[in-house]
Amino acid sequence: MTRFSNVWNRTAAKSFGRQFGESIGYTNRAGDPVRTITARVIRDPMTIMAEAGDVPVHAMIISVENDSTAGITSDEINTGGDYVSVAPRAGGTAEDRTIVQVLPTSTATNTRFVVE
Repeated sequence: MTRFSNVWNRTAAKSFGRQFGESIGYTNRAGDPVRTITARVIRDPMTIMAEAGDVPVHAMIISVENDSTAGITSDEINTGGDYVSVAPRAGGTAEDRTIVQVLPTSTATNTRFVVE
């Protein structure tokens, strides 16, 4: 990691989490205990179009620290098998959502992924 990445991880990334984050639960395919982490959830309307005739799926983008204890590393995510418990609306009741894609915008400090 670069010096900038190290400083970012120690200061700004944690500050963003405290200011804009919310607690979500992460469960991997292996069935390990739920890991509660702080995430930034983007709930802007995003619809993933499925095959012709299927119902469109509303998805969210979630950003967490790229860390195996305070967040989720991009290497440990198993798309289609891992899921997070997140509320579809801020302040709502959490629902289990499957992680379907790790976004290429993930960095050394953040892991970004799409859930349906």
